[in-house]
Amino acid sequence: MSLSKYERARRKSARKAVERGVAVLDARMPTWFKKITLKTLDLADGCNCIAGQLALRSRAAIVVQELRDGYSGYASFTQYLARSENYYSLEWNNEHGFTVMDAEHSFKDLDREWARVIRRKLREAEAAQVTS
Repeated sequence: MSLSKYERARRKSARKAVERGVAVLDARMPTWFKKITLKTLDLADGCNCIAGQLALRSRAAIVVQELRDGYSGYASFTQYLARSENYYSLEWNNEHGFTVMDAEHSFKDLDREWARVIRRKLREAEAAQVTS
């Protein structure tokens, strides 16, 4: 099945956004991908999206910050990530593949791209472990 020009553009937008998100995660938590459950990955769900899953499985300091600031797990965690760039907004989350704000890409596009990246990173980590 051939993809339409619109579908190709949406997938490309999702890929670029996820690449930016991966770069931030790699810098802040190098083994983040090991903490994601692909079976439940759902970018449209604040608990099962990338940030939601990581917030639930991350250091207690993030949870303490969440309680102090009154943010949800998703919002608290993405704020934690964005602090590295001194910027936080829904636009930042959209640009980094953590949410969808417009028709540039869909949650389904993001789910597909995040899952592809996570599977690749897991394979690479496993191969590195075997060779060491």
